Amino acid sequence: MFTKKFWKEASERALKTFAQFILVVGSADTFNVFEVDWKTNLGLALGGALFSFATSIVSANLGPRKNDPSLV
Repeated sequence: MFTKKFWKEASERALKTFAQFILVVGSADTFNVFEVDWKTNLGLALGGALFSFATSIVSANLGPRKNDPSLV
């Protein structure tokens, strides 16, 4: 968990989660870039990214490969 590789892979997962939150929350009804509540949307996306990091940390020693943020 204290390797550069672990944090690089965990960051990739968190960034994907962040992007997914932006897309899902921003387009919940219809997506109009001028009417999106960006503060709320970014806050939710950052929360999702933090949960992704937490999941990676918890998964670090549970999968088949040690010090890997994935369970598979």
